[in-house]
Amino acid sequence: SLSSADISEPPIIASMTSSAIKLVKLIKAEEWEKVMNHVSLHPKDATIPSSLHYKSETPSGDVLPLHKALSRSPPADVVLALIFAEPKTIMVLDYLGRLPLHFASRFRASFDVMKLMIDFFPQATSVACDKGATPLMLYCLCGDSVETLKLLISASPGGISKEDNCCESAIHYASRNRNGFRFRFITVLRESGSSNYLNHSNEVAEGHSRLTALSLTTGEIKVHLGQSIQSARPPQIQIEDNNPRPKRR
Repeated sequence: SLSSADISEPPIIASMTSSAIKLVKLIKAEEWEKVMNHVSLHPKDATIPSSLHYKSETPSGDVLPLHKALSRSPPADVVLALIFAEPKTIMVLDYLGRLPLHFASRFRASFDVMKLMIDFFPQATSVACDKGATPLMLYCLCGDSVETLKLLISASPGGISKEDNCCESAIHYASRNRNGFRFRFITVLRESGSSNYLNHSNEVAEGHSRLTALSLTTGEIKVHLGQSIQSARPPQIQIEDNNPRPKRR
């Protein structure tokens, strides 16, 4: 079964195969039916990273096809096909420490997609990226569905009170929501028990320490271009807090 101990390092850059390039082009063109057909015939292509280009074509680092597809609001059956091609891709961090669930939250994935991903890997809701943001925080900033927000809250024990590297919690992200859901999201968060209403409460949820370092054993899951993800014994996780919060007065 999938667990947080199986979270892998970001992909390593290498040359791509022609088949993997074809998959990237299909995702970029949002030809979802062809994407599903492709990964059913060539499942290894789902494990090969490539450069991520958002719709604005701004260059960035390497990600897996699952990350890339989630930046383009794919249907749930497409996400399911990519996960089935290699289930452990749902646990791979990108070059900024983001899991596929971070992408789903950032790019306003549908309720069905979010539920699907949480069902496959519920521990992803508590993982913070390099900047300390959790999927819940990113959805508070970019989301547009109260139903989906409630799903993330229910799947994130203590997630409302968690803070990023700048000591901001989900409600601070909601206060800057980009899609006109600011007041609705803040109301939901407050009704769900948020203690950080824009004034940085001194109450911090138990277990706030972030997963900031992975002590990885030989044979861990690694993603290389042109290679499939290899399953082995899970790595041991070492919890470190490299970004201690300043004392509040």
